[in-house]
Amino acid sequence: MPPSYIFITYILDLGQVLDSNNLRHIRLHDLRHSCGTLLIQNGVPVKDIQIWLGHSSYNTTANIYTHVDTESKQNSALVIGNSLNFTDPSQDDDEEDEEMEL
Repeated sequence: MPPSYIFITYILDLGQVLDSNNLRHIRLHDLRHSCGTLLIQNGVPVKDIQIWLGHSSYNTTANIYTHVDTESKQNSALVIGNSLNFTDPSQDDDEEDEEMEL
């Protein structure tokens, strides 16, 4: 399939979809990055994402798509805390609020 076909078929349609939904214009590559990021955030193994995106190297996929977001950092901290038998400070506040209401 020639690149011009891809441009005409997908890029122009993408522009129309974005326009009709009042969304800002993005590059097709941005959608690829969003796909990789969403797959990572939903627990898909990096090796599977590498194959899906066609990267020749596992490291390429891992370096680009495994940036850690705030929610992941919080989840990691909770896992460590739970394994060390620490309590979640936000749960302590909820318990105090319940005691005050009684």
